[in-house]
Amino acid sequence: MGTILSILSSWVLTQVAKIKMFRSGLKEKHVDLRVRSSDSFVRAHYLERKADSRSSSNSEHPKDLLIIPGFTAHADMLLSDLVWAMKPNIPSGWRIVIMELPLHNKNVCNFDGKFPDFEDIKEYALAFIQAVGMGQNGVPLSLCGYSLGGNPCLRVLLEHPEKIDKVVLIAPAFPETRDSNFIELGRNDPRRIHAWQSLEEARFFAKSICGCHEGHLVTYDAALRGWVRQRRKTYGKHDLNFFAKYASAMGMLEKEPETTNNGNSSSGSNPLDPALLGKIQNPVLLVTGDRDICISSHKCQALISEAMGKNSCTFCELVDTGHYGGPRDGPPDSNIFYESAPVMVNFLFH
Repeated sequence: MGTILSILSSWVLTQVAKIKMFRSGLKEKHVDLRVRSSDSFVRAHYLERKADSRSSSNSEHPKDLLIIPGFTAHADMLLSDLVWAMKPNIPSGWRIVIMELPLHNKNVCNFDGKFPDFEDIKEYALAFIQAVGMGQNGVPLSLCGYSLGGNPCLRVLLEHPEKIDKVVLIAPAFPETRDSNFIELGRNDPRRIHAWQSLEEARFFAKSICGCHEGHLVTYDAALRGWVRQRRKTYGKHDLNFFAKYASAMGMLEKEPETTNNGNSSSGSNPLDPALLGKIQNPVLLVTGDRDICISSHKCQALISEAMGKNSCTFCELVDTGHYGGPRDGPPDSNIFYESAPVMVNFLFH
């Protein structure tokens, strides 16, 4: 009976993801790209909401927005919520693309036994931007990164500030911004955090790590069974400890941030270096949840917002919001994307 329920739950989640993409106006696409450090091409999957073709007949100028999801997060199921929440206010000239992280979802087809670090993901993002033609021919490019996705966004901004218009960081994940309790929990057992594999571990992750209130749709076993089955089916055939090894490669399971620097031993620059952040002149919006136990809101404010200064960085702490789960009085699927949407609309579009 458990297997039948898991199969049914997995099928339902697949249909839900399709509905979410449809309501957001997103379509699934792929492109072949080559990262600067590699001689071979990989297939990169992504979602795209095209700019309204009628925009050429009005005063709306074309603009691009690239959204990068968090660790273990799939674009169709989670980040499509952000696009849907902003949809009524998206100007017709905006093209929005959600990039799947390397080795995530269908990108797992590129797995060769090696896991990327922070620098690798940044290089992947740069190659992706070029491959899909974003920010070209004078079209302004803005970036939005959630959790792990905020890491390459900030790195790209620091490396190519002249190519970026605005940047939104939602609970950005850096070794230095992790909550202290989250660090210890992850080091003791990665399967208690993002590397969950069983129903019990997924249940703990949804309630404790994601910060979903009792009654949230994600907390029900009917949904969790489907996610567990999908994870095993997608990643289990490659490595049972897929995400634990992935997190380790980035240095996110290390105790001391100083030992990881920027997550890549071959690079000497730390993206949270105050000297670097203080030079940023591009507008940056930093959004955090006040009860996020993964990424510390206080550390984000101190290490990122204050280092950039008020002239460059706008800091917004969301009330009763966790790393994913939203306020108790919100809808059944209340999440940080629904809560972030209004402030993002004002920052990006107005």
